[in-house]
Parts: sequence; C-alpha cells; structure tokens
Amino acid sequence: PAIEIAAALARMLQGDKPLLLSDAPSARAREFAPDAHIARNDRGERNERTAHGGATRGPRASGGGAAGSLVTYRVEVGRRHGVKVGNLVGAIANEGGLDNSQIGAIALQGDHSFVDLPADLPATTLHALAKARVGGERLQLRRADDNEAAHSARPRKPFGARTDAAPRKSGFGSPRKPRA
Repeated sequence: PAIEIAAALARMLQGDKPLLLSDAPSARAREFAPDAHIARNDRGERNERTAHGGATRGPRASGGGAAGSLVTYRVEVGRRHGVKVGNLVGAIANEGGLDNSQIGAIALQGDHSFVDLPADLPATTLHALAKARVGGERLQLRRADDNEAAHSARPRKPFGARTDAAPRKSGFGSPRKPRA
C-alpha cells in the first residue's frame, strides 16, 4: 500500500506532466548550448576556426587587469561580515557602473577590505559606492591613506623548498612482498 500511496501523491503533484524527463533536448536548449556558437560544416564537424576568429584577434592588453592608474580605497566590510571577493566585485560593478576589468586587487581583512579602483572615478560614482551594501553592511568607501595602502596586500609566501621542512625520502617505500 505504501507504493500505491506514493504513486497517488506523485500523480496529484505532477498531474499530466511526465514524471521523468525526455531524453532528447529541446531545440531551445540546443540553441543555448555552450558550443552552439561554433560553426559546423555540413557533416556536423567543427570548422577549423571558431566563430570568434581565432588567430585574427589582436594582442591582449598588458598589465593583466585594470588599466590606467589605480588608487587604493578602504571599504568597511571584511571577512567577519561573511564577504567574499566576488561579492565586492559584484557590488562595485553594479552600483558604480564599472566594468570588472576596471577593478584591481582586492585584499579582504577582518573587518574591512582594500580595493584598487581607477584614480579618475567621478564623485557621483564614489558617492554611490559609499552608500552601497554588501552582506547587509554599507561599504563606506573612502580613499585609503598611505599607511593603510602599504599594508593592504598580504605578503606572498616564497616559492621553492621550505628551509624548515624535513628532507623528503627518495624513491618508493619498502618493496612489497610477493603474493602467495
């Protein structure tokens, strides 16, 4: 009787809609598939070049991120507020109307964070960002003074072998005993 009750409840919930999905994706789903933009020839194979032009693309901008001169700003939200870097980028991009490529390094601290933004931000953008909220807390964006800006970036760990580490054992462990 438990199976019959479960079947009756499923029928009441689903109505005439099938309980299982069909195997074939709809035309709309195929249209938005990740590789839908890649041109295919008449045999269904991918063409040599993608729709974006491949080798015809120009050189990348140097600097690997925000262009122009950047200034470090302090915001009054940090790790203790449950904020992540993505939250700050989203709020700054949406509230300030900035592209994410204009946002430089972000250093999350305990109760505050540091963000590198373009030096030529208009006053209206700065005001909008100061009032923006992330994680329920106002950003209270302000320009970081020189002492704060110097301590904004966490020092990187040195690359290479650790001096305090024990030496590694070479090779494999003891040879295995043969099976009986």
